[in-house]
Amino acid sequence: MGTASTGPKLDLIRELGSDEGIDYTQPGWVAAVKAATGGQGADVIFDSVGGSIGQESFRCLAPFGRLVVYGALSLDTNHLSAEQVMQLIFQNQSVAGFAIYGFTPPQIGAALGALFGYLLEGRLQIVAWHGFPLVEAAAHRAIENRKRRAK
Repeated sequence: MGTASTGPKLDLIRELGSDEGIDYTQPGWVAAVKAATGGQGADVIFDSVGGSIGQESFRCLAPFGRLVVYGALSLDTNHLSAEQVMQLIFQNQSVAGFAIYGFTPPQIGAALGALFGYLLEGRLQIVAWHGFPLVEAAAHRAIENRKRRAK
């Protein structure tokens, strides 16, 4: 299952093989995640946004689930409430951060080898939405404005 903020991104999620695509900008998206998982919630959530979306994502976790934070585009509400701490404890959940910076060169090499293997086997697909001449350096503006797919 995947979440996105626009119709074209939701279409892409489905094109890439997701069973469900849920718009996290719509009211009730947490309930939609719960319904799609038979009321259990997601076993693993990868969050690159944080903020209020991260807070809502936390509500989507299944018991024994893990929230992996690998970005913080929105830092407006990145904190755990007492209720969320109790949820972590009593539902045996975890929150983990991820960044490549902590890995050693051999670990990065091994990970890249596996990654390129997945690409060669066709198990992983790279989707490039935009191309920019380096002199324009506009890619970061597209990312900042969350406009990463042309349609």
